[in-house]
Amino acid sequence: TFNIEADIAQSHDSDLIVSSHKLSHSEVSVSAPKSILNEIASVKTESIVPNSKEAKQTAKLVAYGKDGTPLEGVVCTPNKVEVSYTFYDVKTVPVVLKTTGGKTHSLPSKYTVKIYGEGEAFDKIKQIETEEINLAQFEVSSKVRIRLKFPDSAVPAGDTTEVEIELKEKYYNE
Repeated sequence: TFNIEADIAQSHDSDLIVSSHKLSHSEVSVSAPKSILNEIASVKTESIVPNSKEAKQTAKLVAYGKDGTPLEGVVCTPNKVEVSYTFYDVKTVPVVLKTTGGKTHSLPSKYTVKIYGEGEAFDKIKQIETEEINLAQFEVSSKVRIRLKFPDSAVPAGDTTEVEIELKEKYYNE
């Protein structure tokens, strides 16, 4: 008997990011020649790619060896499971530059970030702020990379954890 693991493929470029999943069975019985049984490291669903039309899919079970490759000659009972899942909410919000030592201003509208999360706290997020930057340290126009500050209820969709902005003199000359 093995615990079943779900192999859910996710793409951070997609608006379909799985927040949780549930299997119709949690364990599987396997039968195979003894030489193969000793090689089984795990039993997983075949790779599932969630789509917006279905919140449930049927997936075949596959036994994997210690080297991570599928094993031939293994019979799983059951041989399929239902995988149901829920998705995070996803939205795009503006990035707000937090500054000291100069004029306060907002970033041009091209600075946005896609975030995902769930619940009331996530629903209330209207913007993502940058870490504070002291504009007094700049004397001429500069390009600067600034880290974004994500609240606990939000996670960036993809690898966006900072923005590169071009600071113009007009932003920090009083």
